[in-house]
Amino acid sequence: MEHRYGLRKPVSLDVLLYYQGLPVSICPARDIGLGGISVRPTQLAILPPHSPVEIELLHEDASKRERLPAYVVHSSSHGMGFLFSTISQEAFHRIREILTEPAASGETARLASVVVR
Repeated sequence: MEHRYGLRKPVSLDVLLYYQGLPVSICPARDIGLGGISVRPTQLAILPPHSPVEIELLHEDASKRERLPAYVVHSSSHGMGFLFSTISQEAFHRIREILTEPAASGETARLASVVVR
């Protein structure tokens, strides 16, 4: 069993989920941190744990889009959690921007704990 702790911030952001190199679904993100992201599921995108995927943070400026390699940590009809496997310097800075942007009313960053078995 492995525990991960990190700051997660609720976001209003869509992600494009790739599985086996192909786009699978656009999913709304729930929250994001430097270590990973959780999304609300769609009917097309419920993948088994440990599946390798790529996650593209959709941004209106296409030059700021980048695929982030990740693994499915948990998956159910309630949502999916992903752990980034590697993160580029550009993606790191983009996520830091998201984490430091002023929160919308009622949103606060929180410490998230994910248990991987």
